This record gives sequence, C-alpha cells and structure tokens, in this order.
Amino acid sequence: MKRFIFTAFAICLSFACFSCDSADGEPQNRLADDSGYGWNCPELTFSSIAWTDVTPLEQSPAELFGNAAGTCTAPFILDAANSGLSPQSGETEVTVSLVMDETSAQLGIASGTDKELAQWEADECATVSVSAQGTATVETADGLFASSGTVTLTTSGANPTFRIRMSVPFEEFNESFTYTPYSETDEATELIYHFSPPGSDSCSGEVDLHTHANLDDGIAMDSMGVIANWSDTGCDDGEDAVNIDEAYGTPMMQQISEIWTAVQISGHWDDNTTDTLHISATVPNPVGCRTNGSMEIILPATITYYTESDALMERTVIADSFSVSIDDSGTLYSSSLWLDDHIACDSETTLDSYGAADCSTLSGVTIQLGVQWTDDDALYVGDGGLFVYEYNADSTPDGQASNVRELSL
Repeated sequence: MKRFIFTAFAICLSFACFSCDSADGEPQNRLADDSGYGWNCPELTFSSIAWTDVTPLEQSPAELFGNAAGTCTAPFILDAANSGLSPQSGETEVTVSLVMDETSAQLGIASGTDKELAQWEADECATVSVSAQGTATVETADGLFASSGTVTLTTSGANPTFRIRMSVPFEEFNESFTYTPYSETDEATELIYHFSPPGSDSCSGEVDLHTHANLDDGIAMDSMGVIANWSDTGCDDGEDAVNIDEAYGTPMMQQISEIWTAVQISGHWDDNTTDTLHISATVPNPVGCRTNGSMEIILPATITYYTESDALMERTVIADSFSVSIDDSGTLYSSSLWLDDHIACDSETTLDSYGAADCSTLSGVTIQLGVQWTDDDALYVGDGGLFVYEYNADSTPDGQASNVRELSL
C-alpha cells in the first residue's frame, strides 16, 4: 500500500485562501458568477422526493444511493511525517459505516437560463440532479480517529460512483494529536476524510490535514496533505481492484504473456557500439488497481532484462510500474512498463550486474527504461532509449549522477 507524506499546496496573495471539493458523486451545475466568468448553466430547482420514486435518471434514490450504505473494515496506516502532528506513525484497523437517511432525497430540475448555451457549456451542465444525506462514521481500533457526521451524496447520472467527503474540526482531535506549528500564526484547522462508500466493492480512503497561517502584509497560506490512508484491496484510495481475467470475459493474462515474453530491441550506445536489449515482463496474478473511470489498470510485475553485450548482465527486478489499458469491449490496446533499477556495488572490486564496473570508482548505478506496446504491435521507447546513471564512490544514488550513458533504441 502506498504511504503518503504531508506537503504544502497553496499560497494566496490575498486576505483569504480556500480549497473547494466537488460534491460527492458527479458535480453539480457550474454556475457563472457576477463577473461573467465560469459556466452559463441553468439553475436547478430542488424539491423533496420519496426514496422509491423513479427519477428522470430512470432510477429511484434507493437505487442510486442504496448500495453506498454499509459497513467495512480495512488496514489503516498513519504516516504524518513532516506534518507537525504527533504521533506521526502507526498501523491499526479502521471501521467505516454509512447509514442513508431515506427521508432526505432531493430532486433538482433545470429551470432555464438567460442565454443559449454553447455546446461546450451544455456538455458540462446538469439538467437533473438527485441528492440524499447520510450519517458516516470512521473509527480506528486504537482510538486515534473517531468521527461521525452528515454527508451528502449527489449525482447527475445513473449508476453513479461516489467519493464521500467528511470534514471535522481539528479541535475534536485535541486528545488524540498534538500539533507543533511552523510559525506563530500557523494552526491546524480541520481533518478531512475522503473515502469510498463502505457498501461498495472496496473499503478505502484517506485523511487530509488542513492548516492555515496568516503571513505578513495580508498574505495567507493554506496547506493540505494526506496523513493517513486505508485499503482492503492493496489499491490506493480512489482505485478499484480488478481481476482482468474475470472482468472482461476474455483471458488477458495470456495476451500479456505473449506481448512481453522475450522482447528484443536493437540500438547503439552513445559511443556508437551496437547492442540488443532483451526484456521480459511477468505478471504473477491478474488482480490490479484501476482509478475510477479509467481504462488503465496497474498490475504487479517483474522485469527481466539484459544486453547481448556484457554491458548489462541479466537481472530480474520488481517493475517500478506496469500497466495495461483495456477498453469497454474487452480489447487490450496498450501496455506499458517502467524500469527503475538501483544497483549498488556488491564488492570492493566489481559491480557484476553492470559489465564488471570498477567499484573503486563507482558506488553504484541506476538503470531506467520506459516501453509502451500498442495494439498495432508497435513498441515505443520513452525518451528514445535506456539510461544508465553512474554514481562515483563518494556520491549517493539519490544525489546527482556523475555520468550518464544511453543505449539509444
């Protein structure tokens, strides 16, 4: 599971600064402001609707929102490094629940507009919106997080996918956390939960810390960063676990194996020495992670690579990234891999994996390569080649390379 680090995100040169999240589910209408900027969308007029009444979306609120309700549990990771919070780390279990209020459903219908919409505006404007409220609860087994609040789910389309947002004032966490400000005016203002509905196929979410500081000359700075996350699938928050051999009605693993077994790409080093790169990718299981609405699925994979010359000896490493893109018809139309291999000197004399390099002068190398396959059986190499970053014995692999070699492919 991915671990997150807190970072600052915005500086506002004005008396106030704020960050807005879109409504849960699909966005509401993007209304223009008095200055004339924005979207010229018609206003929606809302009225109450029964839980089982069919809406213009051809689904009732019960059908639109009912599957969001439920309870789920998942491993929970606190990783609040550089946030000013204490404690900063820990692992426990979280329980998330959502109970929908069946008396809260609202139906919004467009009531007209002052001028005719351009096509690009019409594409962004909702003419129907359905919303309902519920009570969400997030509790960790260690007691650090225990929050409950009212949330609103809104959609302008049938079969919606929701991402729930719940904001809680930081003062409610005074018994769980201490916050060390970075300046006299810096303060923690709220924690914001973002999570998938607990009644959905996955149980995942994250917690953001929001801070605010008033600087000199009326300048204010707001910062937000992820301090915790949870997932029961191994996928990041906002991603769904997908079994590619089951989801599309056709065996994808066999196709991936045929694409990435014994690939050969010929090229030359920067000294014009010709060489051939051999590369293969192996996907151990068909379960990957897909961001909602995306056709790209990230899969675990290993990469085996070497060159016909002795420049790069055979190595098998975990892929830094491996993905497939599959359209709605079940056609695999693209696949990409990214190699980012850090090799340290394994003795005082040689680096066997890198052409027996002299470790009296090198501390190690980093080898990087990106390759994309497309359904016309073409291979595209990122930046035109494989790159070897050499580090002198007195440097570190995370510093600046001492020398760069390229195998143009």
